[in-house]
Amino acid sequence: MNMLIMIIVLTALSGIGGTGIGAALSSTVKKSSNKAMSLLLSFASGTMISIVCLDLFHDALETGMSKGGIALFVIIGFLTVYLLERVMDEKAKRAKSRMSRKMMTAGIAMMFAVACHNIPVGMTIGASAISHGGLIGSPAMTLAVFIGIHNVPEGMAICAPLLAAGMTRGKAVLLTALSGAAIVVGGILGYWIGDMGQMGLAVSLSFASGAMLYVNFGEILPESNALYRGKTPAFFTVLGILLGMMFMHTH
Repeated sequence: MNMLIMIIVLTALSGIGGTGIGAALSSTVKKSSNKAMSLLLSFASGTMISIVCLDLFHDALETGMSKGGIALFVIIGFLTVYLLERVMDEKAKRAKSRMSRKMMTAGIAMMFAVACHNIPVGMTIGASAISHGGLIGSPAMTLAVFIGIHNVPEGMAICAPLLAAGMTRGKAVLLTALSGAAIVVGGILGYWIGDMGQMGLAVSLSFASGAMLYVNFGEILPESNALYRGKTPAFFTVLGILLGMMFMHTH
């Protein structure tokens, strides 16, 4: 199967599937499951951090781009997602402060926020696939799985206010799942830029690495700590890092 088609399918499963599952669970997951979700997110984050640091950075350095250039694009990727999140957070806060249709507006604002940051996240999958010459057995597969896990609570966060505003369950789940489709766009961009040659691959890998670092340190780990206050999430993060290291060692 053509690599681009495989990337599209994989990113669709990760993005649409993850947020869709979160939406479906939004009305059934109870507070007692917060610890389990926290540990799962911590483990997923550790694995993704390991893959970014041990694989994506390494592959970017092997392209021949200077370390300064790689660092620059990592910072650009990090700041891009940070700024997107700041802008959408402000819109969400304003939406929540309005009395009229505030829950509906908040849900829509959250949906756009997730869609915006899913684009650079999707680039990670596309860039990793290009770097390894395919998807089978590459870190792109692992990244897609754990990005999908990360999208589950995001899907829950989008769907809950939509349901509270009176939207039908089917429509709320569908809209929430579609917000994950932006990751497909990111996957295509990562593939396209990475396929432009060594320089394009270096830019794609570096930018995507920065984006993933922010997603992990700026979103997933704080979210995990907010769900469950304790030392156990840190232990699961370390387990995730170790799993990622072992996975990289086998490749």
